[in-house]
This record gives sequence, C-alpha cells and structure tokens, in this order.
Amino acid sequence: MRYAAAGISLNLPAKLATKGMEPLEQGGILLGDSSAGQVETFTTPGPLDVRLEELFMLLDDCHQETLEASGLDYLGFWHTHPVGTPSDYSLEDLQDWQEGAVQMFAQLPNATHFYYPIVTGDRLRVWAMDRALNLTELHPEEVTPCSIPTLQP
Repeated sequence: MRYAAAGISLNLPAKLATKGMEPLEQGGILLGDSSAGQVETFTTPGPLDVRLEELFMLLDDCHQETLEASGLDYLGFWHTHPVGTPSDYSLEDLQDWQEGAVQMFAQLPNATHFYYPIVTGDRLRVWAMDRALNLTELHPEEVTPCSIPTLQP
C-alpha cells in the first residue's frame, strides 16, 4: 500500500492494516529503506510492552534488537487505536512523536521524515513528520489498472 502527499511517499506492508481489530492498543517500529520510503517489515508487541485500552508503550528490548539485527533503517512508529475510538492522533501521540523524532533525527542525520501510521479497526491513517516537526497526513495513492490494447486483425 502506497501513501503519499506533498512529495512525500511511503510504501507499507498490507499486513499492517490487519492489526487494528484487537481491544488493546499495540504497536511497534517500522523498518526499511529510508531513501525509497519503503517499509520492509515492522515489529509487533513484545512481552514487556505495555498494552492497555488507551495506551501502548514500547518497553521490550526486542524492538531495538530487531532494528540492529536487520540492517534496515528506522522509519517510524506504528500503533493501533481500538475499534470505536478516534482514528486521529491524540495530543499524547503528537507529543510522543515529537520527542521521538527529535531523538531519532539527532541519531540519523540523513533522515528527512519519520512515519506514524495509526490503525483503527480496518482504517489506516499515516502521518509523516519532518525535521521541523511538521506533520503531513499521507493518503492512499490511487492505483489505475493497466489498459490492454485491442489488437486489430
């Protein structure tokens, strides 16, 4: 699934959109190729992560260990909101994203954006944060089918 806006684009695995049907929040980190905006994989909650109805906290070392072992770039953080709750980000989400982005931009000087998908039920919304901490919502790109030329006998 490709999401884009304002010259920013990101490819996400379709499997990510299936994570929003659980009653407790969950999340993880996005790993991939930052220059291509391509998410190759993502982590899922570890045993030490906190999962509540309105809160998810990455506490398990498995996320950092997966990042280091993968050789891929850190691209952002995804999480879910339980079905029936807002699909928009909360003030707490925004503050967490800003704090995390400041730290990650300091560690990754070539990064231009970090990405923050939220899955609510079957709805997936994606935001990109730039170095000035501005957010841009990315939208699914329309896929146009290929046309098949008619052969003249």
